[in-house]
Amino acid sequence: MSGETEEPAPTADNNNPQQQQQLEILIECCSAWNLKEQIDAYISVTFAGQKVHETKSIWKSRNPIWTIKQNNVFILKTTEEELRSAGGLVFTIKDYNLVSRN
Repeated sequence: MSGETEEPAPTADNNNPQQQQQLEILIECCSAWNLKEQIDAYISVTFAGQKVHETKSIWKSRNPIWTIKQNNVFILKTTEEELRSAGGLVFTIKDYNLVSRN
């Protein structure tokens, strides 16, 4: 032996956010049905109070269906702890004509 000591292998500490594994979650916004009236519907997705995604509008529909062309798929990058503490995702259907999209 040369007298060198081995350092112990690092252990995962789930309470340390710097060591938490990054999650990449693929999310698809598909459809809505039986809306009260025909609207120019789009979906706004929030996570921890911040908007993380927005689809394009489907014009004059009570049963909108979003596709790739309407920007219906996105990847949310987060950690398990952030996902739990944020209380999940909030999907809100909005009417393009009633809401300013600024």
